[in-house]
Amino acid sequence: MSSWRNPIFLISGIGISYLGNWIYLIALNISILNLTESTAAVAGLYIIRPIAVLLTNTWSGSVIDRTNKRRLMIFIDIFRGVFVCIIPFIGTLCLLVQSYVL
Repeated sequence: MSSWRNPIFLISGIGISYLGNWIYLIALNISILNLTESTAAVAGLYIIRPIAVLLTNTWSGSVIDRTNKRRLMIFIDIFRGVFVCIIPFIGTLCLLVQSYVL
C-alpha cells in the first residue's frame, strides 16, 4: 500500500491545482465584468489564452529541456502568485489583461 502513496499525492495535488485555477479564472472574469461592464472583455480573456499558448509553445520546449525542471516550476509558481496578488491593485484593464497572459 505504501507504493501508492506518491501517486495519490500527485493526483490530489493536480486536482487541487486545477480547482485553484478554476476559482482564479472565475474571479478574474467577475473582476473584468465589474471593471468594464462588458461581456466582450470577458470573452477576450478566453481568446487571449489560446493565442498565448500558440506563441509560447514554439520555444518553451527548448527552455524546459535546458533548465532544471524543479527550479523552473518553483519560479513560475512564485511569479504567477505575485501577479495574482497584484491584481486587486491594478486600476486599468490593459495591465489586468497583461497579468493574465503571464
